[in-house]
Amino acid sequence: MKVFTLQRSRAESNWYKEPDSTSSGGKLTYMAKRFALLLLLMFSTSILFAQGVAIDHVFQTQPTGCDDVNGTFAIYATGGSGNYEYSIDDKATWVSSTDPYIVGGLGDGIVFNVWVRDADNISDEAPWDDNPAYMWNADAIYASAEYALPAGCYGESEGKVVLKVDASHSGGTTPYDYELFKSGVSQTTNQTGKFETLYAGTYTITATNDEGCSYTTGDLIVEHNNEILISSIVTDVTCHDDGDGVINATASDGHAPYQYELYLGATLIGSNNSGLFQNLDGGTYNLVVTDGFHCSNDDDIVVINPDELDFASVQSTNVSCFGFNDGEIAITMSGGTTDYTFYLNEGEVDEQSNNTGNFTGLLPDSYAVSVIDAHACITTYTSNPVVITEPTEFVLSHVATTNVETCYGDAGGSITMTTTGGTADYSYSIDGGTTWSTSAVFTGLYAGDYTLIAKDANDCSSTWVVDPIVITQPTQVVITSVTPTDVALCYGDLSGEIAIVASGGTGALSYSIDDGGTYQASGSFTGLAAGDYIVRVKDANDCDVYPNPDNNPYTINQPTQMALLSQSLVNPLCYGDANGEIHIT
Repeated sequence: MKVFTLQRSRAESNWYKEPDSTSSGGKLTYMAKRFALLLLLMFSTSILFAQGVAIDHVFQTQPTGCDDVNGTFAIYATGGSGNYEYSIDDKATWVSSTDPYIVGGLGDGIVFNVWVRDADNISDEAPWDDNPAYMWNADAIYASAEYALPAGCYGESEGKVVLKVDASHSGGTTPYDYELFKSGVSQTTNQTGKFETLYAGTYTITATNDEGCSYTTGDLIVEHNNEILISSIVTDVTCHDDGDGVINATASDGHAPYQYELYLGATLIGSNNSGLFQNLDGGTYNLVVTDGFHCSNDDDIVVINPDELDFASVQSTNVSCFGFNDGEIAITMSGGTTDYTFYLNEGEVDEQSNNTGNFTGLLPDSYAVSVIDAHACITTYTSNPVVITEPTEFVLSHVATTNVETCYGDAGGSITMTTTGGTADYSYSIDGGTTWSTSAVFTGLYAGDYTLIAKDANDCSSTWVVDPIVITQPTQVVITSVTPTDVALCYGDLSGEIAIVASGGTGALSYSIDDGGTYQASGSFTGLAAGDYIVRVKDANDCDVYPNPDNNPYTINQPTQMALLSQSLVNPLCYGDANGEIHIT
């Protein structure tokens, strides 16, 4: 039951407050109010007792400053047994107290839901008729409204946030200063509390008065319509300039229905509500989608017109040697759409194809070149056919040899090779290909076996039909024996001999026992004095040879020479005697 209520005022709070008892006017007013209250209480006594407990009135003492916490609530109860329990949290908890129940240490903005009940009869309870009870501050700023309005379509700036101040309760002198923050960062200020042309985001507004008190709103969220999402499936132009490109677009996240407009530059190509556009040339198109709320979004979409399928290069390599199959064709493409398929003699019995453009192992022949790209676009080489040739057969056709004609062991042989066909330049080998010479003439050769091979610039080779070819030489002059015969009779006789037996060589042999000073046709030397003789034998080509050097020179010995060591005479004794003597040693 409501017992007493005063109208709210900014200066004296929402409820009854004792006046200043020091002024006579205040005292009279106070006494008048108390008298009126007494009459009202007397008038209502029977009702109060009949209806149980009630909250008579609530006194508020405001905080002295913006941020002070020295305000109080004094809650007065009436009726019941006179023993009361009070609740300021809407009956969540109860506190037993003498009347009045005073709550202190309050700051600005505290809100209570006040109840009282009879401690002796807890079912007898009553709320304050003016719940909720607010703790106002005479200097503080209070909001009567704070809200945000949407920004419109995605990306637009039509949003608005507003803070309206409760002028009847807020302190300070108007107009207030208002500052706008976006995500904690200051944006702008004004004195209206209304901020417009805002993009989507989270904003707060702080109002400040000349008392230094301020009020900051909660998060004011400016929303916008969802961005229209555009997805598209593009089918590029198949072959160069075919004009069969397709764009199939789908819009989402906006508000249906959608309208699709396709532009190429400033030219409108088409408009529909399906998003399907066909028979398009290559180019960069701009697709504009508008939803049912007239919000729009656009997307640049590229339809590729492939470059014309063309041959960048076609290079051929002829067969290297007669009868070989190592010809090559290398094809490089430009334009079209990868991957390519390359053909030689497409559609023919001997058709070849691959995905590299490199054809190897080709026989000499004429080949038609064509290419198909990934979109089945086909082109044929304008210079068809590509001809693979082979050189004439490379043959080692003739060989001339010269044997060693002088002496055994000389390097006087020669080989001369002649070739036909093939590809210049040529190389020649007489050792089976171990070493090569650019000259076909080999001189200064020793007698022996030689394997002859010639090759051309392409390494095509030909081996001489006679393998090996043989270089011969004269037989070696060989001294079979040398037999010296000593002087047999007297010292100084000329009866020594040397007999030389030799073979080989060219023509008749000549013999020397004076180290080649003189030669004779016979190997028998007689009438020789004792001494040392150096033996040599040569043939008709002056090829000479010594015997075993361990035996050369050969020595002819002779008897030792007799010598008269002493002599003495013994004369005859008488003339005519035969008794004289000669003694010789």
